[in-house]
Amino acid sequence: MAEPRIRAGWKVTELRMGAAVGCALGCALSLFAAACAPREVPDWETFYRRQPRSILVLPVKNETTEVEAPRFFIATIAKPLIERGYYVFPVEAAAEILAGEGFTDGAELEAVSPRRLGELFGADGILYVTVESWDTTYAIIASSVVVTIAYRLVDCRSGEAIWETVSMAERRSSAYGGDPLTLVVSAALDAALTAALTDYVPLAREANTKALASLVPGPYSPEYEATKARLVREWQEYSRRKNEGKE
Repeated sequence: MAEPRIRAGWKVTELRMGAAVGCALGCALSLFAAACAPREVPDWETFYRRQPRSILVLPVKNETTEVEAPRFFIATIAKPLIERGYYVFPVEAAAEILAGEGFTDGAELEAVSPRRLGELFGADGILYVTVESWDTTYAIIASSVVVTIAYRLVDCRSGEAIWETVSMAERRSSAYGGDPLTLVVSAALDAALTAALTDYVPLAREANTKALASLVPGPYSPEYEATKARLVREWQEYSRRKNEGKE
């Protein structure tokens, strides 16, 4: 005697539910495994052998249509670098010297070896900076200004990158509530003013500060010795466990 069709329907449903549960369980196990996976530790011993005491900030490579972007960046990079414990060659003076050598743009300097630049200034490290976006986006009743900057710190002797990051800063026009017509008019005016009057210097400063927070303290920082001891010890322990097959 044939089974009622409803029973077959339940079987299909049960199979689908089982597959869904199995898929969910598989995803959960994958996430658990990823969470439990050992954290890879950077080779801090090698980093500290190459860590610069002095840094030359090169003219910016500007990939945007905002011609003033390099000027805003240059005005805000030295202070946070110095606060991280590094000696920074005067940025504008360095730019003038490089201009005298025929280099006025960061893109041109990518063809010059870090060793040559280091010898020219007596620098240990070179900071390459690329402004990737400096955009204003408009909507009907809002606008936003976004700045994205990429950083790469290179050891002059080896030519190898020892630190890289990308940072973003953003400003949006204010949100409004209340009468819809008032909202539209007020927000549209605010969006236009935000785009027209945004002071880009704080945006560049914010991007620089956020980026350099991930750079370990330099030799002139009061946190240098303690941070170095902790990170090198962490690397040595990780390296030992890895060699023993425990990582």
